[in-house]
Amino acid sequence: MKYTHFTIAACTIMLGLLWAPATAKAQLSLTLFSPVQSGGGNTSYSFQGLVQNTDMSNPIDVVGSSLDIVMGDATGTDNFFNFFPTTLQPYGNFGDSVTGDLFDVFVTSNNTPPAIIRGSYTLDYVDNGAPGSVSADFRINVNTPETNSATGLALCSLFAGAILTMRHRKYKCIAHRILGNKRA
Repeated sequence: MKYTHFTIAACTIMLGLLWAPATAKAQLSLTLFSPVQSGGGNTSYSFQGLVQNTDMSNPIDVVGSSLDIVMGDATGTDNFFNFFPTTLQPYGNFGDSVTGDLFDVFVTSNNTPPAIIRGSYTLDYVDNGAPGSVSADFRINVNTPETNSATGLALCSLFAGAILTMRHRKYKCIAHRILGNKRA
């Protein structure tokens, strides 16, 4: 009797596992090549990345994408559906991945340096009937703009001119003392 209850319970569990609906684990990877970028304001930043189907038996359909900027004054442009196929073939086959410019972020000049722009990029997909999504975070460090070469050269020239003018006046004054009232 003891073994009968055990056997019935074991058979029930086994049948439950066999009849349970098969859930496919969605297998899409999203990798940003440079998730952290730095530069000045009033600049556009391009985020390149790799989107790859890691499922060895099923193609994956990318059905949506979203670009969320959660911190900072910036605007974004999603490039995925403009440049990439919406279906990725099973892993190991031609067309299982795409690489390129996934999205662009334009940082306005309203950000006071140092500022940080944060956000995330999400792809929604269907793998063998199972919906899913994958995301990657990004960050832009807005730095104080550096003086460019022309500005630096102009400032150095102005400074050198001021020094030469002061030296000229100093020597003119000394010559005037030595020679008296005669013009130096």
